[in-house]
Amino acid sequence: CRQRCWVTDNPFDIELVQSFKSEYMGAVESLLHWKFRHCRHRNEWFFLTDADLDWFTSISNIDELLTGYDYSAIGSP
Repeated sequence: CRQRCWVTDNPFDIELVQSFKSEYMGAVESLLHWKFRHCRHRNEWFFLTDADLDWFTSISNIDELLTGYDYSAIGSP
């Protein structure tokens, strides 16, 4: 259902550019929401720049993002 529910409150076409499997889905989602907070639109959606998309699509292991971040702004994973 998650992918079907993406159309809710979104008037634009959706393009899946990357997907990941993660043992820490909640923590990764929180981190990505925090990292792209400047692109937030309607609370759940994001308008990403080309640079943001390039960075995002270059990730090979999403769980590696959880190392090296200061989580004080978003809470611990």
